[in-house]
Amino acid sequence: MNKDDLRLAELIERQLEGAITDAEIAELETQLLDDPRARRLYLDLKRQHALLHMAGDSLVEGELKVLRASRVKTLTRRLFPLTAALVLLIGLVGIWRWSNPKIIATLVSSEHATWESSLPTAPGSELSAGFLKLKSGVASIRFKSGAQVFLEAPAHLIIQTPMQAVMVDGTAVVNVPESAIGFVMDIPNGRAIDYGTEFSVSVDKEAQQTSLEVLSGEVAINHPRTGHSARLLEEQSAVVTAESLTPALHKQPARKLLQQLNVLRVTTSDEASIIQHNYRRGHLHPHFLMAKSGRRSSGYSRRSLIQFDLSDVELADMESARIRLNLVPTGLGSAAFLPETNIFAVYGVTDESAEWWESDDLKWKEAPDLDQCRLLGTFDVSRGVQTSSFTLGGEALTEFLKSDSDKVVSFVLVRQTLEREEQGLVHAFASSQHPEASGPALEIVMRHPVTTK
Repeated sequence: MNKDDLRLAELIERQLEGAITDAEIAELETQLLDDPRARRLYLDLKRQHALLHMAGDSLVEGELKVLRASRVKTLTRRLFPLTAALVLLIGLVGIWRWSNPKIIATLVSSEHATWESSLPTAPGSELSAGFLKLKSGVASIRFKSGAQVFLEAPAHLIIQTPMQAVMVDGTAVVNVPESAIGFVMDIPNGRAIDYGTEFSVSVDKEAQQTSLEVLSGEVAINHPRTGHSARLLEEQSAVVTAESLTPALHKQPARKLLQQLNVLRVTTSDEASIIQHNYRRGHLHPHFLMAKSGRRSSGYSRRSLIQFDLSDVELADMESARIRLNLVPTGLGSAAFLPETNIFAVYGVTDESAEWWESDDLKWKEAPDLDQCRLLGTFDVSRGVQTSSFTLGGEALTEFLKSDSDKVVSFVLVRQTLEREEQGLVHAFASSQHPEASGPALEIVMRHPVTTK
């Protein structure tokens, strides 16, 4: 462990103990924002901190007194107990990881769904390796890699890794962004490798036949029994059986699950986080849409802005809508300084002159003020939750979208709940640039099937 690692561990320890200074907060936040490895260490140390508290007051009173008594002013003896604590941390984190299966995916949404599954089936549930049998309804699963699978019942899917799944039976549409290129969908008698595309797969278990159709991009299909393979381009399809792989290289009408559901998913056209004191902009990061309500004098409060371009949406045909946000950890601040439940609010910008903000170097005073907005709804986040998926819908959102005249809508995301101390947790939702989680989306339910351009 080098000197920088020891300094980082010391800062984290002081922050967890509530003994950190303002200067040290700034130093710690800079490291956490710039270095993913530092964020991992921070989260591991927080888990270690929680485990020690769970062990009981006797352990805390006894062991920590011994550690504190051993501290002296010399650098060597001062760092020794910290090094020992980090060695202990490695063992405890190993135990924690063994007893907590690796999270591979998230069940993003389900509609009228009934399940038979080895995995949790509530929307927002984190999924480890296992199987999902969807008996009725539809559901969406997002893998850690960014790949997204839309299931239509009846369907049987086995989740293996962030980059691999098995379609045992039923129908799905697979969407693979750049972060998940190479995603593998195993099928009976074959394997599909996605090169950043969208494709549909339909497995007929009784007929022992699988149909694949590329909706956009490129998919490679391998047939191990014969050794044959094929590369399918947009709107090309193939049929896989135990005996053969048969490409149909002519274009066919694409069958899109989302079109059948009359759902249009719109991603952001712009997004930004702002901080109260602009000279603290180093405490922002493009991967995160941050939210924090601190003391007014601290200057660390943060808000986020989200913008959607609806120029391709027939708003008159809209039936309902919801905003989807994916909560991700920042490693900044401590949940110990927050109440158990934290309320987040989404505001719609009603002053159209305030909608035309630009994310580049956006300052707090230049951003839309809440006086120029309408409250559209709130949702709660428990302080112990730092990874989950949240949606906000309702009549207020639908009416706000329908009343828009210029087809550009902006939202302001705020944490209404105040922290008890300045070192409180900084919440964040994934931006469109986040390397693992999907960014904000506006999911619009239309009265008639969606026409994709």
